[in-house]
Amino acid sequence: MRKITRREHRIIVFLAVLVCLWSLYGFLISPVRTRIETLNRVIPEKIQALDKLKSQTKQYLDLENQFSQIHAKIASQPADFDLMPFLENLTANSRLAPPPMTQQSHDLNDNYTETVVSMELKNITWEQLIQFLLPLNSAQAFINIKSMNIQKNMENPDLLNVSLHIAHIKKTI
Repeated sequence: MRKITRREHRIIVFLAVLVCLWSLYGFLISPVRTRIETLNRVIPEKIQALDKLKSQTKQYLDLENQFSQIHAKIASQPADFDLMPFLENLTANSRLAPPPMTQQSHDLNDNYTETVVSMELKNITWEQLIQFLLPLNSAQAFINIKSMNIQKNMENPDLLNVSLHIAHIKKTI
C-alpha cells in the first residue's frame, strides 16, 4: 500500500469535511429552514381561522342563549293568551282608533303555532306609535313584530300611517 502525502491527506480531510457539511445542509438545515418558512406562512392563517372560529362560537352561544330564553318565555306565557284581544286592549289603552285587524294562524311544527295579526294604524303620531309598541316588549307572552311599514300621512305630514304584522307563538298541547 502506498503512503499518502501530507498534501493528499489535507485534501482528503478537506473533501470529507466538505461532504459532511454538504450532507448536513442537505439533510438537516435545508428541510428545517423550509419547514420554518412554511410554519411562518401557515401559523398566521391558522391564528386568523382560530379567531374566526372563536367569533362564530361566541355568536352560536349567544344565539343558543337567546333561543333558550325564547323557549322559556313561550313556556311561561299564559295558556289562555290570545293576541287579537291583547292588541285591541293595547290600542284602546294607547287612545288610538280601533284599527281593522285580520288574524291568521298556522303551525310552525308539531309543537308550536304562530298567530299573525295584520293591522293598519292611521293618522297617529310618533309618540302614539311608541306608546303602542313599548308594551309589546314587556308582555307576558312571546310577541314579535314581523314587519312594520311607516309612511307619512299625505294630508298631514306630522301624522303617520303604520302597517304592522305582529306574531305570537305558542306551544300546542
